[in-house]
Amino acid sequence: MPLETFYYEVYNRPNVELIDITETPIERITPKGIKTSEQEFEFDIIIFATGFDAITGSFDKIDFRGVDGAKLKDAWKSGPETYLGLMVHGFPNMMMIMGPHTALGNLPRSIDTASTGSLG
Repeated sequence: MPLETFYYEVYNRPNVELIDITETPIERITPKGIKTSEQEFEFDIIIFATGFDAITGSFDKIDFRGVDGAKLKDAWKSGPETYLGLMVHGFPNMMMIMGPHTALGNLPRSIDTASTGSLG
């Protein structure tokens, strides 16, 4: 979750409303927007971001192979295990600047800082 660039301030804008879908679940998509069990919300655009896996999702999309052809997906079947959030046992040439245990903050900015070595 971004912890900068006014992320939290957006929720205090008069045109923003937070909806707890565990209390008022989405019933259907309508021609105007989204209908919950309580009311219909009108939108010009709906962005579907379902099935997002913030921890290992991006790593599962690549067939990483380690020592003796071991698959990263198999090594992490019970959950990701890393050393310092950067390395995985059995995958000696794989260094993760933003591995599964470092998913805090604004990732593009963190990657830029790590790759350039600058803080500004």
